[in-house]
Amino acid sequence: MAAWHVGRIGAYAALGALGATIGGLPSGGRVAGVAAAALIVYSAAVIGGLVEPLHVAIPGVSALGKRLVGNPNLLARVAFGALAAFLPCGLLWAAFAGATALGDARLGAASMVAFGIGTAPGPLAAALGARRLAAAGPWARRGVATVVLCSGLWVVYARADAPPDDCPMHPHK
Repeated sequence: MAAWHVGRIGAYAALGALGATIGGLPSGGRVAGVAAAALIVYSAAVIGGLVEPLHVAIPGVSALGKRLVGNPNLLARVAFGALAAFLPCGLLWAAFAGATALGDARLGAASMVAFGIGTAPGPLAAALGARRLAAAGPWARRGVATVVLCSGLWVVYARADAPPDDCPMHPHK
């Protein structure tokens, strides 16, 4: 399991750094902020049961996962964990959107590492929690969705409220 978590968290960090780098570009920062906000709203709507989750299949990921799943090699287990970063998951998408909105590769990577560490003990707990959350009724799900929505939009708002990026083509005072 440790090798799987190392691969998963490493892939999360790489995606967070990439997203935040794009989010920090003068031309991409505003677009990334809007995209992050839209992704957070969508993720909250999925968690709240208001919309169905998208089922995105990245070509080759499933086949590679099937080849790696039973392989006892340590690197294969790390690679299998890294594939987790490419699974459709609303909570992961919301965390990635928040990392993108940070606009700095180091902060984006760090936020995704924190997300990965925070979710490390959670695969079993998440499954049990999701069952309990579903059994608790729609109001519990909507409460969790509201927390995700508010915290994600706060990150996007904080990024939007930051001073504009330095851009030689668009000097500001």
